Amino acid sequence: ETGDFVLVFSDGLIEQMNEDREQYGDGRLESLLGTLAGKNPSEIIETIHKNIEDWRGNEPRQDDITIVCLKKVK
Repeated sequence: ETGDFVLVFSDGLIEQMNEDREQYGDGRLESLLGTLAGKNPSEIIETIHKNIEDWRGNEPRQDDITIVCLKKVK
């Protein structure tokens, strides 16, 4: 359907730890994705990136994070 999007990402996104040694996880990503329906692919990626960076706090990144977003426009 128009407006649907597909997100492909590396495991570094959901396995990122925060300062409490808790992984970001699938559930946190799924909740965030539910709020991004009206955004374009660049905005979706930027929002996810900012969310995970804010969430991890001062915990160093353990792995690379790669995100690809494709959105149906017509």
